[in-house]
Amino acid sequence: MQLGDIARSTLLGLVLVGSAWAGPISFSGQFDPSLATIITGGDGFVFTGSAPASITLVGSNTGSGRPILTAIIWTITSFVTELSFNWYYSTLDWAPHWDPAGYYYNGHYISPLDLEGPNVQSGRTSLPFLFPGDQFGFYVVTVDDFYGAATLTITGDTAVIPEPSTLLLLTVGGLGLLVWRRLSGSRAG
Repeated sequence: MQLGDIARSTLLGLVLVGSAWAGPISFSGQFDPSLATIITGGDGFVFTGSAPASITLVGSNTGSGRPILTAIIWTITSFVTELSFNWYYSTLDWAPHWDPAGYYYNGHYISPLDLEGPNVQSGRTSLPFLFPGDQFGFYVVTVDDFYGAATLTITGDTAVIPEPSTLLLLTVGGLGLLVWRRLSGSRAG
């Protein structure tokens, strides 16, 4: 690796890290509900009238006897770090495993619930980062579409932009690693 390659790599790193966006999950900015894909079936719906403070997903309960998904999903446009959100879940069904809920990340439905636990649960979930192009959102699935709907309310929290001093340390560390690799490579040859 030549010095010009190191400089280009460092500059690219600065641009990528410097473009980090806090992206508060306050349901504004890139998490504005109007920018999301909303999926509903049966009589399930996504209530966004409390945004930017919160959103609520209500699962279906039409008695169809089949699984029905209710979801809201965003395609991430800017790098997000330390994303966190509070969630409150309740179901009128026999147990949470009949109406699982949680968050969606790149094709995976992840439930923070104790699916064999009580019908009312709450908690806080944190994710280290989201990259541009990732898909992220929230969901409720009614397994049988019967015996009562589930509700998932998400209350926003904030994501954090790395401070300038942290960006500088990351950049210097990356540059040091590249120089070390360059020097190690020249000794091996």
